[in-house]
Amino acid sequence: MAIILNNFVGDNSFSAVWKIEEDEHTLHKLCSLSNYDKNLLDDISSTGRRLEILSTRAALYELNPDITITYEGRKPICNKGYISISHSDTLVAVIWHPTKQVSVDIEKYDKRIIRIAKRAFSPNELNFANDNIEILTKIWSCKECVYKIVNKSAVEFKKQITISDFHNQATIKCLFIHEDTIQTFYLKHISLCDHALVWGVL
Repeated sequence: MAIILNNFVGDNSFSAVWKIEEDEHTLHKLCSLSNYDKNLLDDISSTGRRLEILSTRAALYELNPDITITYEGRKPICNKGYISISHSDTLVAVIWHPTKQVSVDIEKYDKRIIRIAKRAFSPNELNFANDNIEILTKIWSCKECVYKIVNKSAVEFKKQITISDFHNQATIKCLFIHEDTIQTFYLKHISLCDHALVWGVL
């Protein structure tokens, strides 16, 4: 099906959400794989993970064929500019910006988030979410976006990343608390195909 949402970020960026409906053979035809990509795929036995990688490369190729990716741990690094990638179910979200750091997270709405929230969310977050699956999922996606932005290990989602009540607001205020410093981030959010999509440009 290819791209189902294009240029949702703006600000001189490339952004897209790709719905994975193709098989590996078809996706191979839709992208240009680097040697790094080919070696990466050779080491992966999971069909689902291979489809995620191929669909990401296909989306990038359609957005800008000159962009290539490598990884430092789980963090994607591109040959120019900044990139963020997220996968969930059959959707892949990608944002690329030439000069600014970006972060994106996409998550399928699922009632299992209620169990996760009890461990990872503050009392205030649980209170304003009130067991609403959509709000809980967007809180989680916000925390994932902030985690990607700060790029630190051993982050406590419950204590170090706090999300403000965002009822009826297009922008979500998020705080990251680390030692004696507090960083503030403002993220955008929408619902798409039974998924939460959250992103930010710094």
